[in-house]
Amino acid sequence: MFHKQFHLEENKLSFKEWKKEWQNARSAQFTFVGSKDETFGNQTCTYDLENNIRIRVNTKEEEVYGKHIVLPNVTFPYGQEQIDKAKVPTVGYTKGKGSKVNYYRALTCKFIRNNNQWYLNTTVDVDASEIKTIQGSGYIGIDFNVNLLAVTEVDRFGNYLHSFQVPFHAYHVSSEQAEQSLSQALKVVMEYALKKQKPISYENLDFHKK
Repeated sequence: MFHKQFHLEENKLSFKEWKKEWQNARSAQFTFVGSKDETFGNQTCTYDLENNIRIRVNTKEEEVYGKHIVLPNVTFPYGQEQIDKAKVPTVGYTKGKGSKVNYYRALTCKFIRNNNQWYLNTTVDVDASEIKTIQGSGYIGIDFNVNLLAVTEVDRFGNYLHSFQVPFHAYHVSSEQAEQSLSQALKVVMEYALKKQKPISYENLDFHKK
């Protein structure tokens, strides 16, 4: 986009048109970085207990928009549970005086404009998952094939115990459907591994040198 200004005729643009495109591209995303010592993890873009997002307006724009812009009833298709946990503070104490303070999980919000629509990506620290498998008890091996997962269970010595296949759809479907189908197949394997309390292993083959 930046270099288009040097080839205006080739891109069929005037400098004014290029500048407008450039400004639109630069304003297509912005980020509010969170901090654990701020209320709800972000004092500039706050996601409250009622799932409302409150954005602090720049002082220069307050006469136009007021002090805050509120987006009501915002929920996320993925990670809502983890984001909700970020709203719950933990009690801590400052160094030195030992004053009692509330600490949250830093919640960073990134707004992205695409095809005249705005999307919100939110990141937050999450708890490490509890380890539910036992090392030394064997493994569940997965072999990825074009339309199925070949699964084999071995004991701690590598001796064969059991095998089965989990089909999934990878062709003649949309990319979203293929991803969902594979996700469901992997879920079957994960549930089996949890039942057996064995970790999952798979080959990570690299054919770049061949």
